[in-house]
Amino acid sequence: MHLDKPTEVPISFLVVDSKQCYSVVSFYHTDQTLKTALQANDLLYIKNPQLIFTSVNFKDRSYSYNCVKVDNMMNALLNGAPLTTTFSQAEVSVNTFA
Repeated sequence: MHLDKPTEVPISFLVVDSKQCYSVVSFYHTDQTLKTALQANDLLYIKNPQLIFTSVNFKDRSYSYNCVKVDNMMNALLNGAPLTTTFSQAEVSVNTFA
């Protein structure tokens, strides 16, 4: 499920695994088309995920959850296929003059 928020980056989804464990997956370096690419019952594979534990206090209650950060879209597969159509890759070019 896509999580709407006021900022465009990162694009975040609430996900659940086969053991009913919930977490948030946040995608960086992508565009808004990813919102419609991920659907219910899709299988998402992430190579080398960055796991971030988040804790928020709100109205005298503490809420904690795991967040998986995906900052390289080449490390994500959706139903076994790469998500290469929904990412932007940064490129650095160095030119020297003689």
